[in-house]
Amino acid sequence: MKKLYLVEISDVYANQIRLPYSTGVVWSYCTKDKNIIDNYKLVDWFYHRQNVDDIINSIKNPDVIGFSCWVWNWQITNHIAKKIKEKYPKCLIVFGGEMVPRNNKEMLEIFFKEKPYVDLIVHGEGELTFKDILLENLKENKDFTKVKGCSVKLKNNKTFTTETRERITDINLMPSPYLDGTFNRIVKSNIDYKFEAVVESVRGCPYRCTFCEIGDLYFQKIKSQELDKIYKELEWLGKNKVEFFYDANPNFGLLFDRDLDLSKYLVGVNKEYGYPKKGMFVWAKGKPTQVLPIAEVLKSGELNKGVTVAVQTLNKESLDAIKRSNITEKNLQESLKLYEDRNVPTYLDFVMGLPKESLDTFKRGVTDLMEFGSHNYMAIYILTALPNTPFRDPEYINEYGIQLVETKRPFYHNSFMKDQTPETETIVVGTDTMSYEDWKLAYMYRWLFTFGHFLGHTQFISRFFRNHYEISYYEFYEKLMNFIIRNKETILGKEFIETYDAMIRSVEGFDYWGRVVPSVSDVTWDSDEATTLIVLDKRNEFYQEMKDFLYESFSDILKDDADIIENVINYQKLRLFEFNTEYPKEHTFNYNVFEVTEKGEKLKQKSHTLTVMDETIKDRFDYATRIWWGRREGSYKVNEIEVMSGR
Repeated sequence: MKKLYLVEISDVYANQIRLPYSTGVVWSYCTKDKNIIDNYKLVDWFYHRQNVDDIINSIKNPDVIGFSCWVWNWQITNHIAKKIKEKYPKCLIVFGGEMVPRNNKEMLEIFFKEKPYVDLIVHGEGELTFKDILLENLKENKDFTKVKGCSVKLKNNKTFTTETRERITDINLMPSPYLDGTFNRIVKSNIDYKFEAVVESVRGCPYRCTFCEIGDLYFQKIKSQELDKIYKELEWLGKNKVEFFYDANPNFGLLFDRDLDLSKYLVGVNKEYGYPKKGMFVWAKGKPTQVLPIAEVLKSGELNKGVTVAVQTLNKESLDAIKRSNITEKNLQESLKLYEDRNVPTYLDFVMGLPKESLDTFKRGVTDLMEFGSHNYMAIYILTALPNTPFRDPEYINEYGIQLVETKRPFYHNSFMKDQTPETETIVVGTDTMSYEDWKLAYMYRWLFTFGHFLGHTQFISRFFRNHYEISYYEFYEKLMNFIIRNKETILGKEFIETYDAMIRSVEGFDYWGRVVPSVSDVTWDSDEATTLIVLDKRNEFYQEMKDFLYESFSDILKDDADIIENVINYQKLRLFEFNTEYPKEHTFNYNVFEVTEKGEKLKQKSHTLTVMDETIKDRFDYATRIWWGRREGSYKVNEIEVMSGR
């Protein structure tokens, strides 16, 4: 029997690990071939980050190792493969996944030259190709150049890419690692871990976004799995107490009827087993009327409370450069209002550093979305230049003046492992319209927008100022940033310096992205989360500094409005969920600040009491994880608010 090993490393979050879906579907398909079962033994399967030497020492006399390569495991994967090849030079090393180059002769030759320990690359879908590789490997005169869908390192250091393998015609015929028992041994042998999983209800995407690795013609046709098969997989997740799952469908809701039925079934599974507790979906782009009923079903089962609206940018030139079209701004506003009226939270995806985006268009894009009514949450991503996208194409790079830097990758919500192999990402830090200096300032605006508005700490103040004083969000946050830069001894002034310095250390490759807040835990947090946790014990001082900012920056319009501002600050503090506080909690106001801030009504002098209700959290890490896990659902706000009438 030939010894086979599979490697698909994912991170460990607390005690939660991900089932190795990519290698799982490949191995499930291979096990249906009798020649493979009769001639190969899957000795071990490495699927979560651990001590690298332990992994290498666990691999004994391997014949074949299949590696699934992703941006989060690229360095550790190469480290293991290199060491194994040195130790066992006859072992066949096979790489697949999104990190390996596709059918580009020059890139492939560079790849094999830089990584001589790799023997074969699998392109595209891996099920059929890996099976054929294993079968070819059984022959006395093996010749991998006969296997479709791969690139082979030849003895003369040349590279040969075989005939392209067409995509699987009917993925319903592919076996499921959940249903055929493939994952059973993993779950049973790791009883101390919680699990997350991937379900692939759809494979493929019709869009061509240049920043996405499935934005090419190969994956453009959508292939759907039969619902009965997906239902059985969801049942498996429920019975095996899988905490969290991702649907790999990149446009959930696009196929309305089936996705609605799938959502209803998922809610039923959760109701019966209590698992999975949460799901993550990439929602269909520009389809609010289709998405809304599905989102309401998932919200009713508390499996997913919000809907992602993937905007990325409002700058038309940038949209053209990345081959993407958004719905019109008018339709976007209408969509956001539709979700709000139906009490379905929305969270927006935005990308920093796209081609043709400037510092000013970036700031205006984010604040315009606030003007459109987006206040719940916005994820502002640093643009990663993924392999096999135009962002690694020299012509595309030259066309838009793209500046790339390799950094240690974002490592949020995890503890550092001293013995781990550092992972890296290549990010965009400048273009011909956004210099590196402007990019660094854009990063600081990202921090301010997210901490202040989208994690709530200044949101209700800015919304009151917009509705009552007609101060635009752009002006409000521009002045707040200038105040922070001028006043370096304030809480936000010190946080600006710490965040900026941490960003520079990360860009220059000295440190991981993310900050540790020792008073909470040794887990790393994104910059906006870190500032949230720093402010935790300084709320009163922080809001006194916010009053200083308001009076300094808007002195011409505030004049005799001291009592109004005091009411606004008190409302801001009441509306934000507070750590270590007993609820319900109430406060009496002299003005209708709630109605002005959140409903756009006119300001009136009106004595009344607001009561807010929520849970009490006394553990700092529990509070921090509420902000982490619930940020897209607006967890920074109190859950309920009740207005008690007064005079």
